[in-house]
Amino acid sequence: MKRKYIDRSNWERIERSKCVLINTFQEQFNGYASAIFVEKVYEKLVCNLDKRQFCLVDDGYVWIQRLPIEKNWSVTTMFDESNNIIQWYFDITKQNSIDMHKQPFYDDLYLDVVVFPSGEIALFDEDELKEALEKGNITQMDFELAYNEANQIINGVAKDVTYLSNMSYNDLEFFRAQLNINID
Repeated sequence: MKRKYIDRSNWERIERSKCVLINTFQEQFNGYASAIFVEKVYEKLVCNLDKRQFCLVDDGYVWIQRLPIEKNWSVTTMFDESNNIIQWYFDITKQNSIDMHKQPFYDDLYLDVVVFPSGEIALFDEDELKEALEKGNITQMDFELAYNEANQIINGVAKDVTYLSNMSYNDLEFFRAQLNINID
């Protein structure tokens, strides 16, 4: 299991960026959120899916990650340089918490749900989850938790692209205001 921090301060692909990290306890969202406004990358991040190629990180891109308390997932919204949503990436987690330095983190349970603005939904890294179980890196309960949580996302919020879009653009506006960045 991998522990990941939402500030991404050690992201080697990024040469220069601005980052905002907040904790929020609101009626609609109780947890932590971060935004990374990428100014300059050393190298683009490009992924392939079904003979399609997606650029996920490049100059001018924005990643906004929500880490809800008492949930077993984290969602990252990825925007291109024109503020178009590329995808929502749900990491399935064993726990979401803060460390002794008050840095928000999650323990990644390998399985991921990706939702595209078209409404297409994909499940990723099932092989990594099965391998982790076989090697004893996770328990059978962790394995079942990952699939249960992924199925809840797939059959729930992932089907509501309008909700995800509204949430994401509200987040983008909020974080831009925090850094006094004008929307292009």
